[in-house]
Amino acid sequence: MTDQSDETVRAVDLFCGGGGLSTALAEACEELDRDVELVAVNHWGKAIETHQRNHPWATHLNAKVEELHPPDVVDPGTVDILIAAPECTHFSAARGGKPVTEQQRASPMHVLDWVGKLQPESVLLENVPEFKSWGQSSMVSRHVTGRNSTPGRPSWRPTAIPFDTRH
Repeated sequence: MTDQSDETVRAVDLFCGGGGLSTALAEACEELDRDVELVAVNHWGKAIETHQRNHPWATHLNAKVEELHPPDVVDPGTVDILIAAPECTHFSAARGGKPVTEQQRASPMHVLDWVGKLQPESVLLENVPEFKSWGQSSMVSRHVTGRNSTPGRPSWRPTAIPFDTRH
């Protein structure tokens, strides 16, 4: 955490959907007797409405991740954890792998933009094994470090992979 004397975990949830990752984070913090300050972002109004019902205490932004300037949302260096579950329908192992077009790589690349600009202490990124399969030229591949799950075996569990933000 950025400040161990502060009992509040500062978090950002990109592509927040209905709030499954936010719920897991809140439950983990509750077990550790820590408060959570959460900013949740999603471009789809119904997702934000659902997230607001599930997490009324969070700050909600109904906006496209790529249209926000991260330092205008949260002060850089103050985020303990950034969690993100970018769109996976075009590149998940369940669908068969690589994106059909470069544009379909966009949402994971926006996560890297937020990581670079906010410098969070930790990052939890869902669907990482597929991102690493994009090859050595992939910007995501160069930033993601750690262990993959078995290729071609989709899992219902998010995969937390450490990020090396120094690239």
